[in-house]
Amino acid sequence: MLKAFKQNKTKKFYLHFLNLSLSHFRFIELYEESKLASLIPLFLAHVIQFIREAELAVLSDPCGEMESKRTEGSEELIQSLRQTCTQLVQIVTFSARPLYMMTSEPSLMLDAGIESVPLPLPVNWSLARQITAKLGQVFVSIVDTFVGREIEVLTAALKSGKCVSAAKLAANSLMSLGSDAARPALRPLIEAFQVVHLRPVRADLLRALAALCSSADIIQEFETCAGLTVVFDILCNPRSQADCEEKSEAAGLLAQITSPWLDPPMDDAQAGMCGTNGDLQPNPNGAWPTLHLTPYISSFIAALTELSSQTETEETLLLSTAALANLTFSHSEAVQLMTKYRTAQVLVQATSFRKELSVFIQDQIATILANMAAVYSARAELVSHGALVTLVSFLQLRPSPMQRPAEVTASERVLKKSAIALSRVCGEENAARQIVDLEGIERLAQLVRDPRERNYSDGVLVACLAALHKIATACGTEEVDRRGASDLIENRLLDVFLEYSSRPESYV
Repeated sequence: MLKAFKQNKTKKFYLHFLNLSLSHFRFIELYEESKLASLIPLFLAHVIQFIREAELAVLSDPCGEMESKRTEGSEELIQSLRQTCTQLVQIVTFSARPLYMMTSEPSLMLDAGIESVPLPLPVNWSLARQITAKLGQVFVSIVDTFVGREIEVLTAALKSGKCVSAAKLAANSLMSLGSDAARPALRPLIEAFQVVHLRPVRADLLRALAALCSSADIIQEFETCAGLTVVFDILCNPRSQADCEEKSEAAGLLAQITSPWLDPPMDDAQAGMCGTNGDLQPNPNGAWPTLHLTPYISSFIAALTELSSQTETEETLLLSTAALANLTFSHSEAVQLMTKYRTAQVLVQATSFRKELSVFIQDQIATILANMAAVYSARAELVSHGALVTLVSFLQLRPSPMQRPAEVTASERVLKKSAIALSRVCGEENAARQIVDLEGIERLAQLVRDPRERNYSDGVLVACLAALHKIATACGTEEVDRRGASDLIENRLLDVFLEYSSRPESYV
């Protein structure tokens, strides 16, 4: 009952409260007070209905000793909301409309004692604005109270573990509340994995945990509550007997808690242009700042690689490759372990077996290959398993206006990371000549000269120029000359960049 109350009435109240607040500031400045006054009746009608249903929700809850105190607190908040609404009514003129016309149900009137006549006094809009702000504060307090009580109900369903359907509903409901509101349920969610007969809802529990782990402090608490052990058991422990769906959700959870936006060691520009040999500097701490991954890193990479090789669904492949990509940033041993478990070979095969691959999966695979190419000892592994073919094929991607903005941005990242990976690998002549044979020079030159091919991205431009210079250094300028790209390497890199950049700047 509380869930339906929160989702339907609270949402409706917020929409009208937002309209009222925006109208206050917009119409007061334009002196169109009549338009503002026309919104207030509908707004207050929903406030009144909210008050009544809040009162019914309070009365319907069980009243133990602790619950009685909570009920008293809820009643005080509701009474405060009623009083604030009455104050707003008393200072606003409703264009000769009686108060009972604000709602189709006279029984929902704020105070039956209020006369149904228009108030003759002019509106004090400054005071109305202050009272509206107070109204919002009181409403938020009421919602927080009910949400807190709903969290307790959902948490109790998880702790009892008596009903599988109730636990499933609780896990799904927690996802809709947001990470801050549902944070008290973090530990019960993790502990629910120890309840044997809740095994059918483990995938739902993992999804709920992924939704909750959206900030560094919550992820730190997740680790404190032995959350990494849960991920390890699902992904890596054969005795857990986890199915594909559960492993997929565990991979998604691992990708979420290792997301680079928490505290990335370096940004994309630094990753693409650092050092003369393009080597990526590993995180000096050896592990992600908020997680101690070392005991699990080898098992995680082995399990994620196996999951990538066995899955037939793009969703699972996306989640597993996202987790692998994040681990290459978060742990210094990740690349060596990927070499050990032949992750590159699995990913190359995954791309070759699929005719059309999601641009988001390509983004994750390009990230993995680029970060592996930053480690000298892993480059031979990439070349021997056909990663150069995959990277050059990724360069054929063309951002399109028909794509969603997220897809266009991902396409740019794929182009940039693929060019970065090629520039790192082609330090060896053998690798550089393979790129030449795959017509990589022609495509790199096209991306430089035609800004539409790279969606006018200067990041892609820089990465392609760097790759062309590396190929020319390894194979000699003759190969570049024969393919009509000599002008791109003979002139200074800065001059070429300024010529083809989509954002010309003055360096005077």
